[in-house]
Amino acid sequence: MGPAHSVNSTVRAMAVIIPSFLALSVGYALYAVTDYTLMHRYYREYDMASQAVGLTVIYSVIAALMLVTYIRLLCTIYTNPGVVPLGPKYARDFYENNMVKQRKGNAHDAQRSLCEEIRAGFGKPPSAGMKKGDAAKSKTPESNGEHVDLESGLADSVPYGGVGSQTPAGPDPRLDPNSPGLEHSYTKDVFECTADGRPVWCMPCGTWKPDRAHHCSEINRCVYKMDHYCPWVGGIVSETTFKYFLQFTLYATIFCGLTIGTTGNALWQSRQRHGGTDTRVIVALALGSVLGLFSFSMFATCLNFVLQNLTTVESHQLKNRVRMMAVRIKLNADPVPGSYNTITYPLSVNGSPPPPQYGAVQIPALPAKTVGSDATTATREATGTFAPESENVEVPDPFQVNRNARAARRRATQTALDAFDAFDARDLLAHRTFAIVPVPKGMNVWDLGWRGNWISVMGTNVFDWLLPIRGSPCSDHTSTESRYSLSPAFQQYCAKMNLPSVHEMEERHRG
Repeated sequence: MGPAHSVNSTVRAMAVIIPSFLALSVGYALYAVTDYTLMHRYYREYDMASQAVGLTVIYSVIAALMLVTYIRLLCTIYTNPGVVPLGPKYARDFYENNMVKQRKGNAHDAQRSLCEEIRAGFGKPPSAGMKKGDAAKSKTPESNGEHVDLESGLADSVPYGGVGSQTPAGPDPRLDPNSPGLEHSYTKDVFECTADGRPVWCMPCGTWKPDRAHHCSEINRCVYKMDHYCPWVGGIVSETTFKYFLQFTLYATIFCGLTIGTTGNALWQSRQRHGGTDTRVIVALALGSVLGLFSFSMFATCLNFVLQNLTTVESHQLKNRVRMMAVRIKLNADPVPGSYNTITYPLSVNGSPPPPQYGAVQIPALPAKTVGSDATTATREATGTFAPESENVEVPDPFQVNRNARAARRRATQTALDAFDAFDARDLLAHRTFAIVPVPKGMNVWDLGWRGNWISVMGTNVFDWLLPIRGSPCSDHTSTESRYSLSPAFQQYCAKMNLPSVHEMEERHRG
């Protein structure tokens, strides 16, 4: 994974100039504090040798930690910025060929209004959330199923083939049941989705967004757990770099605080002893104050987000965005009208066999057995008697009939079992049903409590907290439950909805 550069040439230039300015500022502060202020002023002129040596050691250690975390941050930004892989080229070309050229006026307002009505009518019949006139308008050639907007729950996107966009020149890649990358979401037990049960689709990247991913317009890529684009560090701050960014701002704040305290005291000593000032000390004090204020504000903001398990983007969306979560439930469980809908993966394809059903095998009924000729059977049915009309009719042995019936039943059962076993264990597990659960506004489904949130980002021991050695534990997405750990509040919310437990299906399948 290479570096993610800004698409704006001005921002790219600032991403080079600002880090260079920071390096020069830190270099000048090191000279002004350690060499000039501590050694020249404190040690020689003011006869404060012990204070000078002690402050020099502390100042050097903090400067070294700040430098190491900054280098680690820059290296990670350029080698592993945390961007989501792009989708297939045909999906990206579809977006490029059908890019919206008009995003103003009534077209965008009409689309936003329609999306709000879809939200308001979620869980109701299709006509419940619309007015009478809107229902007629919805039956347009653009919404007949050929070019359906799968992000209808997001008002900030214009659908392909919808109001305000050009007519698509090819099949919509979002409607492909075998769309590459879709399995990365439904193989988890819980994932973020839209109102139709599919993951969120990113049109520019041509791929399905993973949980907590956000499309950064600055680099034109989706980013895992994106926080912000920071020209001060020359790149994107995401789940792979957030920990190092917090450590860097911490050491930068301490470094600037030591600079302010040391130079401020030296300036006061100079005025008391000589009644004058020193330009070099004043410049170092000014730089420490400006950079210290910036670094402290960034550290306080990042620390607050860590303790809440939020990002800058999520903090703006938490109170206003309608979030939907797909929660795995019992296979083929019926939806609950008014509460949630369901969707089963893999998505069906025309002509494909239905997904396997768990439970008892359905055995076909045996054909009726006849005794004697057809005419004799018809006469018996009409008269209600089964006595033979003549002695020449041979009546089969009733025990032989029963044996034949049992053999036929065994053959039918074995045929059904063979068809059922055609789906191996992997195929059975691949079919999953999800409840589309609307999350109340303001609920953070990733909030694990301040302790769990801290561990998910910073690690489990003090060395992980202070040293930029290992990445954040939240960067590990191997769990089958979800990409990120779910909050107890969301789990309790799902329990109150009485979702059909998936464990019942699994236990029955094992039995």
